Amino acid sequence: MQTFWRMWEHLAHCKYYWRWLLKCCLFVIVLFFVLNPNLFLFIKQLFIYANVEQLIQTNFDGLEEINREIDARLALNATKREEFKTIERYVYEKISYAYDWDNWGNLDYWPNAEQVWERRREDCDGRAILAVSILRSRGFSDAILAGNFRHIWVTIGDDGLMSPDKEQNLRRENGKTTVTLPSLSLMLKSFAIYWADFPVLRNLLLFGVILVLIYHPCRELTPFLGMMIAVLIGYLLLKDWARATLRADQIVLSTDLALGTACMIGALLYAPLRHLSCMHLVRAIQQKNASAQKRQLCATMAKHCAISMKGETDGRAAAGTPTK
Repeated sequence: MQTFWRMWEHLAHCKYYWRWLLKCCLFVIVLFFVLNPNLFLFIKQLFIYANVEQLIQTNFDGLEEINREIDARLALNATKREEFKTIERYVYEKISYAYDWDNWGNLDYWPNAEQVWERRREDCDGRAILAVSILRSRGFSDAILAGNFRHIWVTIGDDGLMSPDKEQNLRRENGKTTVTLPSLSLMLKSFAIYWADFPVLRNLLLFGVILVLIYHPCRELTPFLGMMIAVLIGYLLLKDWARATLRADQIVLSTDLALGTACMIGALLYAPLRHLSCMHLVRAIQQKNASAQKRQLCATMAKHCAISMKGETDGRAAAGTPTK
């Protein structure tokens, strides 16, 4: 603990830009590992984004069994649309829903079709990957992944499976993946998913680190605990708002949103005010110490001068030289 406080105080004496650069670097590191604790899967996902087609598999173990079960559910004269819906229901039935952060640990990870089938639990992207693989194995080569920043689904020509969304930001055209910016509404809905269901402890860890970095170099625990309580209240209120938004599938304006935002912003604004107050105190202490050191230096120099002059006077007296 003493080592921590020494580092805490040492950081306070760094130059302003170095101090905040170090804080920003620390925040980025914490943010990264809160969202993506599995570094290997994160790197792997970057390559997956560059080539999503590698996830589609039409010959993995278990696919023959899947197609036999689907065939058993189809009528002899079933239309393509009925076959599509049967495959959709089959995937929903066999693959239970689980967020990537619960299933893989990271914020986002897209497995291949075989991994989805082995785990039997995935979110929308894994279900869509398995559905496309099944469709292509059954001769529907135009089945592709489509989606946006909130949801991934399947398109086959003009048909959409796996709960297609109205807004599409991810599409594959002429062998290339095209990404467009989402609307504000979609971004807020995506944020609501994160806020409603992302693990509470990981969120609180992130908020705590933010407050600590802004609050530094203050050491009073009572104001800090007060800010953490305000953040916790705001977080829970916004969590209720996010769940209401997801249930309504539209942005809900409520008192939970207003009060939660006020609590979060209030805590985040109070922290820098305490920071400035503490920095003024640190500077005052530094100036006081500098003044004390300066006075001590002057006193030491005066003492040395007095000793030197006394020695010179004594030397002249011993030599019989009159002093002026």
